[in-house]
Amino acid sequence: MAGQNGSLQLLLAGRADVNVADAQGHTALHHAAHLGHAGCVELLLSSGAVLPDLKAFGDDGSTALHKAAGAGHSDVVRAFIASRKCNLNARDNDGDTAAMMAADHAQTAVLRLLVACERADVAMPNDQGDTPLIVAASTPGEGGARAVAALLPACAAASINSRNSDGNTALHVAARNGHHLAAHVLLGSPALDVNAPNPATGETALIVAAARGHVEVCARRRPRALVWPAAARRPPPALRQCRPLVPAWVRRSAAGPAGCCLPSCATGRPLH
Repeated sequence: MAGQNGSLQLLLAGRADVNVADAQGHTALHHAAHLGHAGCVELLLSSGAVLPDLKAFGDDGSTALHKAAGAGHSDVVRAFIASRKCNLNARDNDGDTAAMMAADHAQTAVLRLLVACERADVAMPNDQGDTPLIVAASTPGEGGARAVAALLPACAAASINSRNSDGNTALHVAARNGHHLAAHVLLGSPALDVNAPNPATGETALIVAAARGHVEVCARRRPRALVWPAAARRPPPALRQCRPLVPAWVRRSAAGPAGCCLPSCATGRPLH
């Protein structure tokens, strides 16, 4: 890095144009940011590099900030935040922001930086209605769960329960993909509407998980009830596997006798 900065300093001292672009319209700042050279980014910014929106970087309309965020170059992202010249909410051709790219690649350090910056809207949806939280919930494994946890402090009730164009919330997405760690983190938020249905299908997250046989999601023990809405379709066969585990998640409800909220108790139809 010292060698890179030394060469850059030498060229800048020789009056090299800091804003000259290559054949694709990308400046030195674009390339330094994309490749994670934070020292070069800071030097270029202090030397007068123009940074209106970081201009498009590639055919997908993504900017250097998108690339830095997706690659986890937190030092570069920190430099852009500190410069106050960067539009942290710039969108690519799909409407994705830098926060979306960080969520998609489980870059939790970048997400924490953006969450802490009041200029970054980490709940902004893309063209499909997906928010960074929904994208994080779709990211598998511990990385996705950590990304969800990083975003939660910035999520009010409206954003944590927001739906994409398919009518699914972040919890629906985690349940559909069997991401029980992400579901566990989401269920820890008091702002979460755990029984929010998909407006088109009436399915709650529990129905979605049961329909796909994701037993670990169904079995995740939490302090609030999951209710099977009366408007939803009949329980899928996969619920047979989950039935011994459902009481760990589903608590007393007025929907049926003995406090059971499953349709079989309310209607008399057996689950088997």
